[in-house]
Amino acid sequence: MAAAGAPVGMAVQCTGVTRLQHEVEFGVLGPLEVRVAGRPIAVPGVRQRALLTALLLRRGIVVTFDRLVDEVFGKEPPEEARNALQTYVARLRHALGPAAAVVVTRAPGYVLDVPGLANGRARAAGRGTRAVAWPGIRRVR
Repeated sequence: MAAAGAPVGMAVQCTGVTRLQHEVEFGVLGPLEVRVAGRPIAVPGVRQRALLTALLLRRGIVVTFDRLVDEVFGKEPPEEARNALQTYVARLRHALGPAAAVVVTRAPGYVLDVPGLANGRARAAGRGTRAVAWPGIRRVR
């Protein structure tokens, strides 16, 4: 599930090494893909995938609670949206297993902190595609 406002036709595959020395890869071309140490990781639930996508598209930047609530719940957030968001963050961290530390609580929200990603190290996914450099992401045409 792509976050609202995400460029159409974007292909992203980002690789970084967490503080625990586990390589973590995120792929967005069709379904969201996550690999830790080369193994696919299932991120269950639409809300956890929306949360990860919102953080991935703004990797290295703190995403505020309000912004995440908008992206995860849409126009009708639950009454206790902040608590629900914290629950989804905990579930996402659990799903990421040894790479859970990449989802960092940092006021006033959360940040996807994967060394190498914040520096814009990303590569286009797919064969036979032409990629154009874009800050931190390569967009496939």
